Amino acid sequence: MVEAGVLMVTTIVSMLLAGLILRVSLNQQALLDVPNSRSSHALPVPRGGGLAIILCLAAGLVYLSLVRSAPVYPALLLSTSVVAGVGLIDDIKNLPAGFRALIQVAAALTFILLSDISLNYLDFPGIGRLPLGGLGQVAAVIWLVALTNFYNFMDGIDGLAGGEAVLVGLASAGLFSLHGQKDLAMVSLVIAGGSLGFLKYNFPPARMFMGDVGSGTLGFAFGALALIAQAQCDVSLWVFVLFLGTFLVDTTVTLIKRIIAGEKWYQAHRTHYYQRLTRHWSSHLRVTRIMLVLTGLLSISGLIYDTGRAGVQLMLLSLWLLFFIGCGYLIEKRNKG
Repeated sequence: MVEAGVLMVTTIVSMLLAGLILRVSLNQQALLDVPNSRSSHALPVPRGGGLAIILCLAAGLVYLSLVRSAPVYPALLLSTSVVAGVGLIDDIKNLPAGFRALIQVAAALTFILLSDISLNYLDFPGIGRLPLGGLGQVAAVIWLVALTNFYNFMDGIDGLAGGEAVLVGLASAGLFSLHGQKDLAMVSLVIAGGSLGFLKYNFPPARMFMGDVGSGTLGFAFGALALIAQAQCDVSLWVFVLFLGTFLVDTTVTLIKRIIAGEKWYQAHRTHYYQRLTRHWSSHLRVTRIMLVLTGLLSISGLIYDTGRAGVQLMLLSLWLLFFIGCGYLIEKRNKG
């Protein structure tokens, strides 16, 4: 009952905040995303609506920081606030990519040092664990900064990043509940509820965009939750890789292709698989639905992975790898045809 209440209240609060942000943006002509050659929309649309999600998350983390002695909550509050702050400034006035990356690294280090949490090991089903030792903090910084940007890269069509946050938030809440971590489950539900309320204005056709203030911070938050899950619940990183599988596969493959092609991989572009499918079908809604269905299935797979034996874990990873290879092949073949 408490969990349902948190989800419902956060959804309503986020919906009200997003509506307020939308009205202010339209009245003041602020935070308007004007279409350019890389855009997937045709008319100016207010951005920065993800601030509603982040304010809900901040409120939840402030509460937990006050009533719990665990350092992880103030660490997460401070670090996500830094990421959100630079994201909001970037939404208002585009910042250099290098400066944004520097602030994101600082936020990652802040979280790691204040919480004393890092990436302790990498595990390989059927083989064993590879302890990272002193490299754990470096690996954790890379993981957090990568998730921050990968999530931001995938916020390119209506409803996709918000819908992903709802499903991954719910999956994370289920994961932490299974491990008896009610406070962390609440954090996950706040993310899910905040994103669900925002979707009222963002689901296709969108009246408001999430903006970097939302997408980057959500990526960072999910990355941090994955590190916390490993440190406090001995949950494999593969669980969150599965939860976020559609985003991680699309961004990783696209990034590798751009680097091989000698392109400026850090610049905005329209070559992600989800963007190419959107142009092919001329539909944000169709692509968003497909991606969210896949995320739902991946989330279920992640929960099964957490409780399964090595054979089951290896089978799940192998099947999804083959699936994504097949999808990539078909998209590339259609594109060449």
